[in-house]
Parts: sequence; structure tokens; C-alpha cells
Amino acid sequence: MKYFYSFSQYYEDLVLHEALKDVKSDDIFWIDIGANDPFLFSDTKAFSLSGGRGINVEPLRDKYELLVQDRPRDISLNLALGEKEGVVPIVVNGCMSTVADIAESRWKKSSLVKMKTFNQIADRYVRKHDIHFCKIDVEGYEKSVIKGMNLIKYRPWILLIESNGEEYREWENDILNAQYEFVMQDKINRWYIACEKPELKQKVKPSNGLLDEYLVVRECEYIDAISREMRRTWSFRIGYSILEPFRKLGNILK
Repeated sequence: MKYFYSFSQYYEDLVLHEALKDVKSDDIFWIDIGANDPFLFSDTKAFSLSGGRGINVEPLRDKYELLVQDRPRDISLNLALGEKEGVVPIVVNGCMSTVADIAESRWKKSSLVKMKTFNQIADRYVRKHDIHFCKIDVEGYEKSVIKGMNLIKYRPWILLIESNGEEYREWENDILNAQYEFVMQDKINRWYIACEKPELKQKVKPSNGLLDEYLVVRECEYIDAISREMRRTWSFRIGYSILEPFRKLGNILK
């Protein structure tokens, strides 16, 4: 039985691990657009623990600061990405954020943040790296992010793009026209592979099949369990610091 320590919400990191298992772990490079927390539901934390590095793009200042603290080898950017450079209002709903002009009324205004394009950050930071995967999770702003991507010049091997409904119809042709092939839909993402990497087609497969092959430990289950206990007792009031030993568990089990 193989072992894997997962941080993702729906085992996306396990799927990526299986697809990229022939790549040296410390060679893996990613671009995570909408990176959010460096631990909880992170699709990149497992790869960071194994020596990989990447670019983490996060508009929320508090989440960005956590990424900087946890990922000193990475490039973390306190930005939004879109079709063109500018300054945009960011709104939040719980731990999620998006650009104000596409948000629903339940989202609360937060702050202004700089916006750049994918091409601008790739021009500056990618250099000669292979981009093994790129994740886009921007709560409905995917179309604008994709419009700012030159997927002919920059070729992530794997794209996973959040899509909870039919909104993918607004942007999928841009992906397919850039010579990517759709391979699967999981609970929240659509997965694509670069056409020059046909060997990945058989390797990107649903996580439910992989769970029969791996013994998986999930970070979010530790966090959820202790959070429930904290809410049940007065200790919830003393805050986030109680969770820190659980957040560091990945380093212990590495």
C-alpha cells in the first residue's frame, strides 16, 4: 500500500501526485492562482513538503502573509490576475475572495488590490521552468484570468480549473483552442492536459480509484476534528494558535 499525505479538499493533490510521479519531486513547479491558505485545502502543500516549489498568487493579504511564512522557497504574490493590468476591488465570503464586479450580494467588500496578467508574472518568474501544473480557483473570475494567459508561449502540463456549473462554457474554447484536451471533471474542477503530453491522459484519473491504491492521511480531517472540539468548549475563544501543532504535522510525517 502506497502512502500519501493529502491537503486538498477533494484529493486534487493525490491526482496530481499520481500523474507526475515520474517527475523528480524537487523538480516539480506550479502556478497556483487563488492559492488561499498554505495548509487547509491546499493543492500544493504536499508538493512543497516533498521539495517542489512554485508561484502562489493570492489577493487576500492575510492569506498571502501565511504563504510567505510557510513557503520561503516559493514566489508568493499579493495580486489578483485578470485580462489586463490595473487595480480592482476584492470582496470576500468566508475564506473565499473574488473580484467585486462579478460577486453576488452576499460577498462583503474587502480592499483594493493590484491586478496583473498571467503573462506578466510568467514573463518575470517562470524563465526556463517547466510548469507541471496550473490551478485556477478564482470564484467565477476564471474567464478573465484565462484571457490574460498566453497558453501557446507558456504550457502548463496540467490545468485544473474550478467549475461548479455551466460557466466553463464561457472560457473552455480558449483552453481547447490552445491545444489542450479535456480529460475529466471532478467535484469542482475541470482537468486538461497539454496535447504534447499525451502520456498524461492515462495518468490523470479520478481520485476514487486512487484511494484503493493509497493509504491517505488528510490534513483537513485533523483541522476539522480539532475545530469541532474547540467550538464545543470555551477553548475556542483562545484562538487559532491551538491549531498550530496540527498544521505542522505534515513536517513531522514527512
